[in-house]
Amino acid sequence: MSAHPPPTPAGRAFEAASAAASLGLAGLLVALAASGVSVFLGHQAAPARRIDDIARELQRDPLLALGTFQALLPALVALVLAALTLAALAPAPAPALARPPWPARLRAAAWTLLPLALLPAALWYDEESGRAIIAAALVGLSAYLAATLLARPDAPPAPISPRAARRAAAALATLAGLFLFAVATQRHRAHWSSLIDLGLFYELYDNPEGRLLYSPTLGMSFLGEHFSPVLALLWPIVALARTPVALLAIQAATIAAGAYLLYELAARRTKSHALGLALLLAYALCPFVQRAAFYDFHLDMLEPPLIFGFVLACTSQHRHRHVWLWLCAVLLWATKEDTFIYTSVMATVFLVAEGRRREGAAIIVTGLAVGAVVLTQVLPALRAPYDPTHFSTVAVAEGYAFGARYYNLGETPADGLQLLLLNPFGWLSDVFTGAGLSSVLALILVFGPTTLTARWRAVLIIPAFEMLLGERMRSFPFYYGAVVMPFAALAAIEGARELALRRDRAACSPAPETLLDFIARRTTSARLATALLVGSAALWSFHPASALSSHSDHGFLRTEHEARAEALLDALPADAPVAATGYLAVQLQSRHPTTMLPYGLDVAEHVIVDLQRPPWPLTYGQLQSRLEHLVASGQFAVQSADRETGLIALARVPRVDPASARLAARDLRHLLAAPVMEAELTEDTAFPDRRVADPDAQNGALLSIESSDARGPAHAFFGPYLTLPPGRYRATFRLRWFNDLGAELNADQPLVDFDIHSRGSAAAAARRLTAADLAPVEAHFAEPTLDFELTAPRRDVELRVFFHDIGRLDLDFVRLDRLGDVVRPATPAPPSP
Repeated sequence: MSAHPPPTPAGRAFEAASAAASLGLAGLLVALAASGVSVFLGHQAAPARRIDDIARELQRDPLLALGTFQALLPALVALVLAALTLAALAPAPAPALARPPWPARLRAAAWTLLPLALLPAALWYDEESGRAIIAAALVGLSAYLAATLLARPDAPPAPISPRAARRAAAALATLAGLFLFAVATQRHRAHWSSLIDLGLFYELYDNPEGRLLYSPTLGMSFLGEHFSPVLALLWPIVALARTPVALLAIQAATIAAGAYLLYELAARRTKSHALGLALLLAYALCPFVQRAAFYDFHLDMLEPPLIFGFVLACTSQHRHRHVWLWLCAVLLWATKEDTFIYTSVMATVFLVAEGRRREGAAIIVTGLAVGAVVLTQVLPALRAPYDPTHFSTVAVAEGYAFGARYYNLGETPADGLQLLLLNPFGWLSDVFTGAGLSSVLALILVFGPTTLTARWRAVLIIPAFEMLLGERMRSFPFYYGAVVMPFAALAAIEGARELALRRDRAACSPAPETLLDFIARRTTSARLATALLVGSAALWSFHPASALSSHSDHGFLRTEHEARAEALLDALPADAPVAATGYLAVQLQSRHPTTMLPYGLDVAEHVIVDLQRPPWPLTYGQLQSRLEHLVASGQFAVQSADRETGLIALARVPRVDPASARLAARDLRHLLAAPVMEAELTEDTAFPDRRVADPDAQNGALLSIESSDARGPAHAFFGPYLTLPPGRYRATFRLRWFNDLGAELNADQPLVDFDIHSRGSAAAAARRLTAADLAPVEAHFAEPTLDFELTAPRRDVELRVFFHDIGRLDLDFVRLDRLGDVVRPATPAPPSP
């Protein structure tokens, strides 16, 4: 006899209607999620000025607006497959119960994808880094819900062999380090590494004076800039390799070592090897860490292995833990002058709070004493008087050189402390708004939101506030975000550990639940690891600092220009002292005594200049003036000058005839005032991530800006802020245009604007190209020109190309030619008396 009576016709109709409703709801949820993914991917790089336009387009068509047709179908297919997979793998709610029917399982699977429908909301955050972090957190939340759906009730987690996990961790850390080193090396080969900072550190081991840790660029021991005697330990490696690339390898190795130690720490603290492996990858490939690994060498990246090693020693029961603890602390104090803050915070959390008060107090007191002596005595004593003939990041002759970063708090430490204590709402509002908010989001969300569950141990991120309180440091510029990421990882580990401890207590005690207990009961390490891995993968894909991002702004493209520059460098006489622009200087250091322009000209035998690269710390106009003076004074003669490549070589010569020198300087002046500027080699563009190889381009590469870029109308090229004498000029712009969407365009539709502009002045000339101009030559290179004349010298002249974001623009180069002197109309002769 059947346990259940057969369904009635009304019951069957109700079940069919329920199934149809479930399928319809599942379809709607998946469509919303796919639309959210499509909209975000199509506009993740949109600048703040585009957000209002996006909002208006969303009002017209919420699902398919914004030109996301290409991304919608792949997103829809991917999410449908994901929903079907989740529905197929979803277990029964309890071992004794049957699995729900397919429609109900599809509906549940579709609900797990719903956070993806919120991705367009991240576009309203007008800072690209914070936007990527918020979007990655939403992807991680969806992955967490999916892991929860797949969890089997009452099934113990699959055991992972500690030995296998450690082998996997070592392999993953090694692969991550090799990846970071390979990309950093490629960037170096593309001539985007500079004497500041990579070359500055290399010369500490290889300089004409033969002094360890002496910097010819700074004109003093590097210990007067930063107290970093630990750098001396790297001397055998760099001396053996004799190339700045060795420092890139060391940096990648320390990141990999730190990632492995982070795994060990996470696995021990959370009792989860899976979470430890997830944290290893999340840290090693964190966009902030990638940025530090790629952009030259930084002594701060020696700190993470010591930070994680210090905490491992604090939490270990090994009989030699005290030795390791003090060894890590001493090496940290010898790495940089502010690391006493790090050891004080970590000792408070992991020693004092754990009952080892005497040892914690010893670390704190010793660290504070070391910091006080270094900041007030050692650094001022080692810092040489400010000398304008040497480079210095700040013109500070007395006291701590980098204290100027905190002048917004007051001129003295006492003023800063008073402000922090008496005006907490003021500095908190500064830190938690604008770029500072993006940095706070990074600290809280990059390693998952478990930092919020760490309770009072979230104070581990306090060292980050040293940076956030500095007015110019709140956006974590350059590599600085990587400096504080270890503390964000420590706080995340402590939050995960708190959840694990509460989950274990909840399983043994029927005590009333707090909100944290409620979260802990439903959160496992496996779910956290899944969410962290998927969210991290999304962050690698979204964040512009990641080499894995579709809109990465790194300079990895090696072109013919770099090969020609290296041929010029190889032709220099052996061991001859050279002064060069920064991006070339670092390529010379292992072969020649090298300085960076404008320094070292009194001893240089050769001067090498690449006009295509930024001449920092000089402006282009200052570089023009300096080179012209060197030739006009008779100290140097032009050895070679290639206008097409922008590569110029000067050689020191005996005093020459003043008239000949002036004539040579005039010729050089005309060359410098008539450059050929490759679009893919400039930093002066709103589209630095659109450098692509193209065999038809003059340099084998160009800027290619598609209409799907979504940054909207912007300058594809501007600069280089020339100084031009009076005369008649012609600017030529080599470009190619495609109607890549196949849309019908009006003949007068503006596509590209050119103008010649000088800061604080009206445009000297302007021209607009419309569809009528470019449609007839679509897909072919054209060279439109713009003529103008100057009746007086002009400084800071820039040649600008403005793209109206219609179709695809390939910009190859901008060339400036001087046509001659200004032609003045003849003045009629006065009538005869």
